[in-house]
Amino acid sequence: MVSKREITLRKVLNIYGVFAVLALILSIFTTPISINENMQLFYNEDLNMEAK
Repeated sequence: MVSKREITLRKVLNIYGVFAVLALILSIFTTPISINENMQLFYNEDLNMEAK
């Protein structure tokens, strides 16, 4: 008999975790959100990437 690969909850959560971490890393480079000295987040439009 050919055994099917079991898809467990652990595998699903691991795959979800990989994509979540990659999305967070990618958002660092694509979203111009900064933090100031008072630990407040703000959107900085001056940091937008523009085509040259």
